[in-house]
Amino acid sequence: MAGYDDGLVACTDHEIVIRRYYIRHAKRISYAAIREVRQVPLSTTRKIRIHGSGDGVHWFNHDPDRRRKELALVIYLDDKIRPVITPDDPAQVTAELAAHGVNITSGPETGLYEKQWSDLSKRSRGLIVVAGVAAVGLLTAAFVDITRRPAGQIRGSKRIWTAAVLIQQPFGPLSYFAFGRRRRPPARPR
Repeated sequence: MAGYDDGLVACTDHEIVIRRYYIRHAKRISYAAIREVRQVPLSTTRKIRIHGSGDGVHWFNHDPDRRRKELALVIYLDDKIRPVITPDDPAQVTAELAAHGVNITSGPETGLYEKQWSDLSKRSRGLIVVAGVAAVGLLTAAFVDITRRPAGQIRGSKRIWTAAVLIQQPFGPLSYFAFGRRRRPPARPR
C-alpha cells in the first residue's frame, strides 16, 4: 500500500507512528506487536479528551481536533495501556493496518469512559466531593490572597499568578502558596 500520514498518525512499512503521544515525542508500534485494533464510536465524553488518560487504561495522543471526529481506533497491545487514535481518515488507516496483518474489529469497548456517577461506590463519590471542595477552597484562598496582598509581596506579576491559579488546578494555587508569595519582613522592635 501507499502508506498513510495525516500529521498525527502515520503508517509506514513496518510500524504505526503516533505523533504527540507523549506531547513532544511519538510512539512507534510495530505491526507485529499489535494484537487487535478496534474501531469504536466517539461519544461526547471521549471527544473532549484532548490528550492523556481518564481511566488509566486508554491513552489518547494529543489531538485538538478530536471533538470534530466520530470514530476512534483502540490499539490492543500486550501492555495494560491501550493507545487510542483518531486519524483524519480511519478507513484508510484500518485498510493499511489490515494489509500488514493486523486484526481489525469494530463495536463498543467496555471501560472507555462509560462509568457513570451512579456506578461509583459511596466511598469513591465521597472522596470526589471532598477533593472538589478542597480544590475550590484552595482556589478561593489563593485568589483572595492575590487580590489582597500588595504587589511588592508577590514574586512576579499578579495577573500571571491569577491566571495560573485559575487555569492550573490544583497545581496553580499550590505553586502560588509555595513560591509566589514573599515572606513579610519581621517587625522591628520599638
